[in-house]
Amino acid sequence: MIITNDDELQEEFLTKLTDLYSRQYKDIHVSDLTLCLRQAAYKKLCPKRTTLEQLNFFVDGACRDMAIKEVYGNKGVKKLFMGIRMSTDVTASDGFPIEMKSTRASNGISDHYLTQLTIYMVLQDMREGHLIIQRIVPKQITVTEKQPPFEFKRIIIDEDEFQKIKYTTETNRDILKTALAEKNPLLCPVVHKKDSWVCKSCQWNSPAECPDKP
Repeated sequence: MIITNDDELQEEFLTKLTDLYSRQYKDIHVSDLTLCLRQAAYKKLCPKRTTLEQLNFFVDGACRDMAIKEVYGNKGVKKLFMGIRMSTDVTASDGFPIEMKSTRASNGISDHYLTQLTIYMVLQDMREGHLIIQRIVPKQITVTEKQPPFEFKRIIIDEDEFQKIKYTTETNRDILKTALAEKNPLLCPVVHKKDSWVCKSCQWNSPAECPDKP
């Protein structure tokens, strides 16, 4: 048996994933409004070749999406809600939106997890949703006991929260639409400082492309 690095397969795989991304990026998706609007604009206006790190993110997300579809038997139809494209299959048996996220953190819930789920809730005019968190590195509680690798959360928002999230979602949608129409990503605000970790893997984080990054 001879085992060698298959550079041709890597090239083919990344090329196909780049093509897939370019087709998906034509519309505004919920994920575009979750973290960095400027990055979302750059992806659509100035796409770059997919990296191995992005392939890692893609596979991780695709596996979680597939898990939900397999469990609930959903078909994965994408529709426009408030001018934002989302999949109508992100629902549990009770009809409420469901999102699954993975993290290496042993505790806490990231703000962008809640942001993405609550946008799904707003787009479907719902005040309740479900969040599944996969703890990739469960904490060792005792010598024989580990933290559960999955946590299941129910998220409920009141009417004031619903209206604030709806306003923010519509505002960010319109900012991104304007940047895309003007073909200028810099019309979108830079990511909030608390979320600046996304800049480390961003392909458009050079001073020329993002001069005011945190």
